[in-house]
Amino acid sequence: MVLSIATDVIEHINSERFKELLRKHNLQVSGTKNELVNRIKQAINGELGEVSLTVEALDQFLAEEISHGKNRMLFITSFPSTAKRLLQDRRSVLTNLSVHGLPLNNFNHLRSIERPEETTLVYMNINSIHDVVRSLSFCFAKTTIIEGLVDEEGEELPPRYETDYIWADIEPESETITIKIRPKANHFENVAKTKELYEEISTKLREIFSLPPRLIEETKHTLYKIFRDLTRTAEEPFRARVEPLKDEIRKFATQSAEKIGLPSPEQPVDLPYRLFRLLERALIQQEFDLYKAYFEGKRGVIDRISFSDPTGAHVNARSGQVNDGIAMADIYFDTRDTIETLRKFDKLWVTWFYIEDHQKPPVKIETKFEVFKEHFTIHFLYAYTTKEVEDHVLSNFKYYESLPD
Repeated sequence: MVLSIATDVIEHINSERFKELLRKHNLQVSGTKNELVNRIKQAINGELGEVSLTVEALDQFLAEEISHGKNRMLFITSFPSTAKRLLQDRRSVLTNLSVHGLPLNNFNHLRSIERPEETTLVYMNINSIHDVVRSLSFCFAKTTIIEGLVDEEGEELPPRYETDYIWADIEPESETITIKIRPKANHFENVAKTKELYEEISTKLREIFSLPPRLIEETKHTLYKIFRDLTRTAEEPFRARVEPLKDEIRKFATQSAEKIGLPSPEQPVDLPYRLFRLLERALIQQEFDLYKAYFEGKRGVIDRISFSDPTGAHVNARSGQVNDGIAMADIYFDTRDTIETLRKFDKLWVTWFYIEDHQKPPVKIETKFEVFKEHFTIHFLYAYTTKEVEDHVLSNFKYYESLPD
């Protein structure tokens, strides 16, 4: 048996993940990526003795890794509940696939299809129980040829091939479509390309299964609920230290208001509240590392906020920068009333805490949420995303989505 793995696929998976596969089957994990891949091939070909690693296990591993990976961006959209029943009916799903000339049986061609010039379906899985569809997963591949590259001395380089793998999950029960793409970099051209790929695959899937889009304005309110809870939790230790001074703060505010001729300590500004919050913020600024740190019950911390008020004014505040952060800057005080009135955000940057090993510090997962008219995105920034990490963030989002006001 001659086993091959597409070069494009290998490039999308880092060495640590290949090591994890080898480790799982009690195989040696040292060496370069190519050596690791060759060892996997040897094990499946029976060249390393009796090993439990099979082609089926490798294919499942490749599918899981391609659906996740480095710098992954999730485009999440919805469809009307009226389409749910047809999507849950396996016969209806197969009919729609047949009408559009698509395969009817599950398949995985990730290993074999390399550098497809056109958008090509390379993976499909219909997960059903007793003809009731639980989920549909697809992976499309498309290769771009980049020419005209030159080296530092101006010599022309051979063309470079870049293959995008666009993964899509349709979940009838939750009425969602999740399309996952890996942006190459945060340059305008690459951002535009990522959006084009999303639009192409989204349009294709909606046409196959007759799924009209649905507006998702309520997602902006979910971001607000995330912000509200994470901020309150992070501030609680500092608030508790100021709480014993509450009576003294009120007394001072009342005396000061009388001396300067204000109608009351609460009019035209709530002085006791402002002073309480100012002391709290001073503590946070002094111990900002503690504010950002994990403690039990703390799901994550807000890094940055962005929203537009009804007048069209745009507010963008980042944490961690003196005079420019939600944890310490005047902009947060100035916009807090607006935030509580609007109760929604356009964008939110969150670092989530993930307990992978109770004997070790939590893993920090940096994400950016952004809401558009008919979809929202979750961008996993910087790190390599595994299924466990992605599931952790999505479960947190669903928790806040279902959380009552």
